[in-house]
Amino acid sequence: MDHELLGKYKSSIGAAEMSDEQVLKARGFLQQVNGEWRLTNAAVLLFAENIRQFYPNCRVRFLRYDGVEAKVGVAINLIKDVSIEYPLLRLIDKTNEFIRNQLRDFTRLNTATGKFEMIPEYPEFAWAEGVINAITHRDYAMTGLFIKVTMFDDRLEIESPGQLPGIVTLKTIRESRFSRNPTISRVLTECGWVRELNEGVPRIYADMKEFFLDEPEYSEPSGRVRLVL
Repeated sequence: MDHELLGKYKSSIGAAEMSDEQVLKARGFLQQVNGEWRLTNAAVLLFAENIRQFYPNCRVRFLRYDGVEAKVGVAINLIKDVSIEYPLLRLIDKTNEFIRNQLRDFTRLNTATGKFEMIPEYPEFAWAEGVINAITHRDYAMTGLFIKVTMFDDRLEIESPGQLPGIVTLKTIRESRFSRNPTISRVLTECGWVRELNEGVPRIYADMKEFFLDEPEYSEPSGRVRLVL
């Protein structure tokens, strides 16, 4: 276990003085199986020091293409291919930091102030919320797949293994909320990453509109959820 991560989690829930074992048991991360205490899958995903040992595809793979389509063979236009591998409580931070450094800034004239200002390529909340949703709600039983973020010149695609969970559909995604991984979602809420109030997707739409960009597009190709910005 990553004891630094556990320490931060204990502080976030007001249990800094308790032992790691006490907190893990109290929160259901340690459970008895045939008389032995064992860590749950959620505990491993959140706090494992070496996540690859247990979940080799608990990672975000970032791909950057030159142009607006992915080409192969002699015409291949892949210019960046990076895997980001950490337990979930580190994966969000590391992924956001990496993507932020890949995005471009543009200069525009603010007609209200008469001054030039720097505008990011995409509203940060929109892509960061897409990443958090992918990490929080992906199907971790699909161990052969990973989260994929693909950047083209004209769009950013975020793909997460597994179809939309529970009552959520492509038609209701702006109104419905259902967590495939409620324990993980609860911990990320306690650590301030998510709010579990169904605010994220509606704000993605609102922020893209505010930036005069196309509406986000959700789809479910081949057992995955894809968000296109």
